[in-house]
Amino acid sequence: DERGRLRRALDEASQGRQVVVSIEGPAGIGKTALVRQFLRESRGRARVFSGACSLHEQVSYRLFSSIIDQVARHLQHRPFGLRDLSYRDELVRTFPALGAVPGLSPSRSSRPHDDPEEHEVRRRAFVAFCELVELLANEELPLLLWFDNVHQADRDSLPLLKMLLHARPPSGGRRALLLVFTARAGDAAAQAPEGRDASVAALLGDLDARTVTVRGLSARESDELARQELPEVDTATVARDSGGSPLYIRHLCRHVRDTKESVLIPAGASLAEVLRRRFEAL
Repeated sequence: DERGRLRRALDEASQGRQVVVSIEGPAGIGKTALVRQFLRESRGRARVFSGACSLHEQVSYRLFSSIIDQVARHLQHRPFGLRDLSYRDELVRTFPALGAVPGLSPSRSSRPHDDPEEHEVRRRAFVAFCELVELLANEELPLLLWFDNVHQADRDSLPLLKMLLHARPPSGGRRALLLVFTARAGDAAAQAPEGRDASVAALLGDLDARTVTVRGLSARESDELARQELPEVDTATVARDSGGSPLYIRHLCRHVRDTKESVLIPAGASLAEVLRRRFEAL
């Protein structure tokens, strides 16, 4: 099953390997729920940092912003090795949340006249971030980075994510790292801001990665979930019209419960149509 494949990927990462898993499927099919359940099961087996993209966020590096905050908190208790990072100044300049970490204060070797162009500052910051990930991937637990909604990644996050994916550990070095992506299948490029191709395939290139496609619930599973939401109503139509999407089932059931309608939304209606009718009923 899907969680079994994730567990096996973590087992491989625990042996000092980098493993990449792409989880794909339509909106509302349960990709995020799958990863959250896997993380609950894996508590204590990995050091987990997670980030997600939302088109409503107007910040730079939004795919990494929460990961940077989580890493900064973690490093408050683990400052050793940070002085050996390249370009600490550029790292903190690009990701200010890391400035409070002991060991990441500006280096004494910084020269006042060294004022590189912005694109060079960004390149140096990316190099330092990849080195930081290298340090974290060599702690007592494997490192697990989860990137949710990669199809909505912003233009700042994409090149950093690509560099991180294709970075190589030093010769003979180990990297106990599991990278997990969740993205919508089929319409990733259309969802990307400003038309940028944020599909996982474009990011991975020829990198060896595993793809986990999340399927919809079976008719029986759909009916069971609908009965949990609406035990007093015949849920056969809900199960039929949901396409196996847990999110769709819940919204269909809530629509019936909240509006007290005896007739469900027409068969084949999209999730957007269900939500529109629910908003109209408010």
